[in-house]
Amino acid sequence: MRLINTRTHRLEEFIGQNIPPYAILSHTWEDDEVSYQQYCALLADMGPSEYTSSFTALLRKVRQRESLINQDQRADRIDLSAYNDVKGIRKIERTCRLALAAGLDYAWIDTCCINQSSSAELTEAINSMYRWYQRATVCFAYLSEFPSRATLCSGAGAEASSDMDAEWVPRPKDNPTFIDCLRRCRWFTRGWTLQELIAPESLYFYNAEWEEIGSKASLLTSLTAITRIPKDVLAGDRKLFSICVAQKMSWAARRTTTRTEDLAYCLLGIFDVNMPLLYGEEEKSFRRLQEEILKSSTDMSIFAWESTSPSNANLAIDLQDRSFSGIMAYSPLQFESCTDTERIPSHKPLDVSISSNGVKMRIPKSLHAKAGGLRYVLPLYCRSRGKLCGIEMRKCGSDVFIRANPWRLEEYRDQDMRRSNSSRTFLMLTTLPEVGTLCGPDANDIRLLIGLTRTHGLQFAINHEIDMGYVWPPERFDHEDQMFFVFGDPNWDYCSLNFQVNVSKRLVFDCDFLAVGWSNSSRQDIQCSIVDHQAHGGALRYVRSQMESDPPREWFLGSLSKSGIPVCSSVVYSIPETSLCAKISFRLSPVHDARLCSNKFWNVSFDTEIGPSTDIHQDHSLQWNQESVEET
Repeated sequence: MRLINTRTHRLEEFIGQNIPPYAILSHTWEDDEVSYQQYCALLADMGPSEYTSSFTALLRKVRQRESLINQDQRADRIDLSAYNDVKGIRKIERTCRLALAAGLDYAWIDTCCINQSSSAELTEAINSMYRWYQRATVCFAYLSEFPSRATLCSGAGAEASSDMDAEWVPRPKDNPTFIDCLRRCRWFTRGWTLQELIAPESLYFYNAEWEEIGSKASLLTSLTAITRIPKDVLAGDRKLFSICVAQKMSWAARRTTTRTEDLAYCLLGIFDVNMPLLYGEEEKSFRRLQEEILKSSTDMSIFAWESTSPSNANLAIDLQDRSFSGIMAYSPLQFESCTDTERIPSHKPLDVSISSNGVKMRIPKSLHAKAGGLRYVLPLYCRSRGKLCGIEMRKCGSDVFIRANPWRLEEYRDQDMRRSNSSRTFLMLTTLPEVGTLCGPDANDIRLLIGLTRTHGLQFAINHEIDMGYVWPPERFDHEDQMFFVFGDPNWDYCSLNFQVNVSKRLVFDCDFLAVGWSNSSRQDIQCSIVDHQAHGGALRYVRSQMESDPPREWFLGSLSKSGIPVCSSVVYSIPETSLCAKISFRLSPVHDARLCSNKFWNVSFDTEIGPSTDIHQDHSLQWNQESVEET
């Protein structure tokens, strides 16, 4: 760490834990800031005796030297009398003076203590910045827009300011002029000053004339009102790690930085993470920040952001006016409404990891019953505005999801949800799927996003008399569309569906439906069967156990042939205490809906017929034909 000796103005370097007590400056950058190179050039021209002279003389020498060097290029701009107005120089002088008054021999100022031409040094400094402010004995925050005491008392609101005593101790709650001036300062709008407000234990504010206007402790109420940061956080009574990611992101929502990347880099200390700096990556830096946070935290509130508008350019819109996006936010601005978001504990361990194209999760996702049917909802284990929060998801591949309707959070009650294959790992994409990689005139129609991720499908028409049970393989079934699907290679076009037919409250028939080869366009190339679950459920579980490695359809057919499960077009049940029977059968119909599947797919519907046992007969059963299913 490089520090300024407040007595000699020399730069001195300290390594490791051997760092003396120091003061630190917090400010917003202005014109005429003094860089490390400029400060070194200044010191190189000074003899030992000159270090004890007034700093003003030092500044004159710098100004003269710079003017001589650039005289040929800037002859029309030379003004040697302007050296006293160099803002950066004055900041160094006043910081050293305040540090000395506080009994400190060293001070740190970002402009001249970091060699920003060295990428390695800049990376180390930015990754260490929060700790440097946290370890400082005292921090001086210079608010260059805050008027002097004389200006404030002589302007509008002077009556309200008349009760300020000679020690210039403001009372913000009684002084609206003071609060307004404080709120208008750029210091409260810049990204870097967020950590500079939170990290120091001792922080004092100074106006444009370097008059003290209060401390963090004395201005706590006003600071909370301006920044939306809770008082206990500013006072240091509550640790940052106890606050959820979404709420901390909301503190930066209204802040800006000169460079796009710095909006992520200035938050490293707030989230206690480190990462290399890659200037030129622009918005990708904020995605990398979120990835680093997820590497050390399972705080799901990081996904509790809301897009600023349904028509945002980062989103895709489908024909039902639902929009889609990746799982990651693109800016802290999307967390603006998360000021009251609180994390709630999960009853199960959460497993979240980063992959090359998204976020892998082993977290119970849920199905939420809505007016349009079932929707996937990912619980975020947090509350906002007093309600449980989740995000709506849309399936777009084998255990692959994107976010749906990202301009809002999904509020839900536990009793309205049912778990869906909670033990499986699934992937939430960081960006939308590349829909333009497929051929055809509609390949670039964003409204067909979901359909373009499926080349073949088998959909079920489920009415109010039918309750769906276990679906297999679950990774290739979409509960929202009630459809099995494959993408590309059709050799995985096999499935089974368990369902119950509710004839009455007391009469329920438990069935299994199996299908192989539904990627074929010809009905005669598809093998389907409906069987009684009680009779064949054990054999079907055995078949599924043989398919754990997810082999192609030939293996599935071979296992079915060995299992003894027949090929039946219907199943007949006797109705107890009557002479009636119920016959449950199925029908396959071709469908073309590009929103659901890029090619024609099959729809399965079930029929129930009840009649005398003498009139209803079981259809003849067949055997599975391993040679009848051919590739599409």
